[in-house]
Amino acid sequence: MAQPTRLESERTRLLNCLREINEDRDKVDLMEASLEKECSDTRAKIKQLTDGDYAIAKADVDRLRQELGQPPLPSLQSTLEEKTAQYLNERRLNGNESQTASASQNVANASTSANGNGNKRSAPPATPSTEVQAKRPRGRPKGSKNKNKASDGS
Repeated sequence: MAQPTRLESERTRLLNCLREINEDRDKVDLMEASLEKECSDTRAKIKQLTDGDYAIAKADVDRLRQELGQPPLPSLQSTLEEKTAQYLNERRLNGNESQTASASQNVANASTSANGNGNKRSAPPATPSTEVQAKRPRGRPKGSKNKNKASDGS
């Protein structure tokens, strides 16, 4: 009699696990679609920037650099790929911690400065570890009461 009950509870547990897995898959599908849309929007924006004013300005800068005997600047795409590789390498080395937000902000800032909008600056990202290091103990230091009485009595 206990065996069918145990089997039924196991079946219910497995069905709940399967339901959770399917919900997670649906969430992942939605997130994937959202990321794909964001990527395509970003690519379109990069293409618009590189084909527009940036291309004209880069041609002028490269011409001036050539007159000065300097090599031309690398393309925007190669700069973005270099920054992306650097970000991915740092993320691989440091793990997948809270650095994802600050590192993606650094890549976004690097792409902003590379696409000619370098006049926009942002504040450096605040790291929570510096706040923890700056904590000091509260209250009176140990033994300070006794030291003051000893110096007053002498």
